[in-house]
Amino acid sequence: MRTMEWHDKRLSRKGSTSILAIMVSLLLTILFTATLSLTMVDAELVHDHTRNKKAFQAADSGLVHSRRVLSDALSAWNMPTATTPGDVEEYAQDAEAENPSGNQDISLIMDTGENIDDVMPRNQITTSVTLEEPASGVQAPTVGYNTMVNIWPTEVERPAASDASKKHVFHYDWSVTSEGAADLNNQHNQATRVENGNFELEVKRPNFATYGYFTQTMQNQFNDQLWFFDGEVYDGPVHVNAGDGEGVAAFYGEPTFNGAFTAVQGSYEESILAGGANPQFNEGATWGVDQIDLPSNGWSQLRAAMGDYANIDLGTQPSLAEYIDILGLTGLPGLLDKGCYFCPDYNRGDSLLGGIFINGDANTIRLSTDGTAQVTEISMAGTGLFGGTNNWKFRESPATGQTEIWKNGTLVKTIGQLMNGMIHVNGSILNLTGDGSVNSPDIAAGSEITVSATGDIKIGGHITYAVDPADNPDADNILGIFSAGGNIMLRQDGPNNLNIDASMMAVSNDHGLGAEGIIQGNNYVYNYPNKGKLQLTGGLIENRNQTTGVYYSNGHKTGYEWDFTYDDRFQTGKAPPYFPYVTKFIMEMHGVNAEGWGRKYN
Repeated sequence: MRTMEWHDKRLSRKGSTSILAIMVSLLLTILFTATLSLTMVDAELVHDHTRNKKAFQAADSGLVHSRRVLSDALSAWNMPTATTPGDVEEYAQDAEAENPSGNQDISLIMDTGENIDDVMPRNQITTSVTLEEPASGVQAPTVGYNTMVNIWPTEVERPAASDASKKHVFHYDWSVTSEGAADLNNQHNQATRVENGNFELEVKRPNFATYGYFTQTMQNQFNDQLWFFDGEVYDGPVHVNAGDGEGVAAFYGEPTFNGAFTAVQGSYEESILAGGANPQFNEGATWGVDQIDLPSNGWSQLRAAMGDYANIDLGTQPSLAEYIDILGLTGLPGLLDKGCYFCPDYNRGDSLLGGIFINGDANTIRLSTDGTAQVTEISMAGTGLFGGTNNWKFRESPATGQTEIWKNGTLVKTIGQLMNGMIHVNGSILNLTGDGSVNSPDIAAGSEITVSATGDIKIGGHITYAVDPADNPDADNILGIFSAGGNIMLRQDGPNNLNIDASMMAVSNDHGLGAEGIIQGNNYVYNYPNKGKLQLTGGLIENRNQTTGVYYSNGHKTGYEWDFTYDDRFQTGKAPPYFPYVTKFIMEMHGVNAEGWGRKYN
């Protein structure tokens, strides 16, 4: 029995070994199966990760593409021609009404060939792009994206009544949605990216004071060629308004332009070049721009001087009946008396309507300061109610907010208001000057003045600011000098090295800036004195230069040499009161990357 028990024990041990083997085999099978399953799951995770990654990459690519589509669309966009404030107001009303009918809606985006319909007003533009496609017989992912772009107006800001630029600000929101997709191994993964933003569009009339130098033609009154000459430096925007042919830009040597240069002519190659011409356009040059219309009269300035704000954009001369009504006059004969008008009722009223309106030639207009006060003195020969030569003095005190009015040395009126800065002469100004000294200011801090005339304006002395804008870019003293139908001439008896702080403009046909007496008949005067430099801080806008100086081939110089410094405040939109505005409105976009947009004329 012990043997049997022992034998049974041996048999028992053999059975344990077999069971262990089976268990090991089973365990290996389970491990193999698990490993195989994990391998398959891991492969699927890799595929899923790949699809996700490619889907998000596709969505990101869609965003980049959509940004470019939006940028290109806005860069190519234009609105119907706007030449009056009423035109822009129609666009504003259409934008607010969300009604693009009649092509009057300013939110219209024109076709750029980038999968955009003819217009894009408040509608989504969809784009579908495939980035990867499977090759024939190869298992590869299909990757692509669909994008949607949407723009809609939210608000329109209208101009203040005193804003002569008539600036409207159109506000827009935009959204871009990009859906990226990746297909791999019969599985589909999708990712979505969304961007939102906003931008604004300013529509306004730019002021001519923006220009550092503007000329209709680069030929003078004799059709002699004028040059942007070697060594000259122009800091502000420069524009040559001549079309193809005569009067185009001419470059000699290496003039430097530190502001934007624009020209109507089609290309630089159409310029007149000499002296190894190599102009430096440090802010770029744009050719083939639209020609800019020039103001044909100064009636807007006249109406502003009389305070006729409601009709300031008419551009027509008031009739006698209008003069009587606007100035509050009665009992006049058939002509308006020559004299100095500054408020209604024969200058006996108690409220200033606008600025100073002078009917007839002004012998002298002298600008000066008295402490912080602005002083304007006017000498002229009156008729009728103003009979005889009168000397007027206007003293505006910002400290008291009052204007004192003196006539022939006697205080005749004190009005509790300051004038609007407009001085207009129906006639010529024979001598516009400062106080006679280059070392004392003539335009007080805070004074904004425009002097305009229908005829010639002759400048006989220094006119300078109390606060130099080069030292203080926030300076608020400013001067504009505008001849609506004549020239701006530098008097021959004026000082050498003449200092003028102003934006000067004479753009009627064949008129511009010149030196009095430097021409006699059709000839230059060789013995005319060398007057040194015309040191201008501001800008010059002219139709045809009337010769301010002549450089003879033997080195002899006559007249004034230009020494211009641009007033950077003009670039930011600051301008003298009621200084002429460009007829066409421009558009400026802010808050979105529209390449090549800048200041765009419609």
